[in-house]
Amino acid sequence: MEDPHITDDEVKMWTGWRREEISKMHESIEGSMKQSKNRSSELALIMFWMKLRTNLSYDQIGSLMNYKSASGYQRKRVSEGCSSAQKALLINFVPRFLGAEHLTRTQALAHQTIYSKTFFGDNVALILDGTYYFIQKSKDHAFQRATYSGQKKRHLIKMLSITFPDGYVVDTVGPFSGAANDASITESILQLNDSLQLWTEDGDTVIVDRGFRDCIGSLEDAGFEVRMPAFLPAQQKQLSTADSDATRLLTKNRWTAEAYHGRIKKMGSSV
Repeated sequence: MEDPHITDDEVKMWTGWRREEISKMHESIEGSMKQSKNRSSELALIMFWMKLRTNLSYDQIGSLMNYKSASGYQRKRVSEGCSSAQKALLINFVPRFLGAEHLTRTQALAHQTIYSKTFFGDNVALILDGTYYFIQKSKDHAFQRATYSGQKKRHLIKMLSITFPDGYVVDTVGPFSGAANDASITESILQLNDSLQLWTEDGDTVIVDRGFRDCIGSLEDAGFEVRMPAFLPAQQKQLSTADSDATRLLTKNRWTAEAYHGRIKKMGSSV
């Protein structure tokens, strides 16, 4: 069975990636996936991204791809193809582009901007920011309780992103429960993951928002200089000029993390 024909425009529409981007991913996993007479590894990769982007059922994806046999749409084979693509990406593709281990200090310094160098010195500046993704209510009671957010009144999972001032993504860590906050997530990362210590040095800067106020001490103990927007003092209607300027400097640098979260949420939205 030959792969069904899918145009470049259809690849972009259903996966969110251009054909050349899919081909680039495919180059890194081609040797680690078994080719099948029923589908190629590239088709499995396309179906995997279709599933992530649209959350269509495996039967629906098989129908769209005209991927069927005498017994009907091959739900099991579509599922197995998506699973194989996911495993191959996690083993061969993700470690090359995500996680602190794929960088050196020289590379980290190259991702600093003229603004971060001017404001925070010629060292490494990291931006930590949390985000969340709404999910459906689970039938599993324990998971349902773990993913419910009392703040948002919905079920969700949380992630923590580490980026550079130029927008380069160092890592996205998670998922964490809906009840976790940025501070508790950071504490967990500091206790369980010391990969940043491979190339960070004492005096490097961490830029955070006010949600990290409870873990400032832990970040400082790890050798970071923490920069956080100022709090408005009690019975005061606005920040002082110095605090306002310092807060603007942080906003000028940390907007890239918010932009990154916007991109991945858009990527995951339905077409």
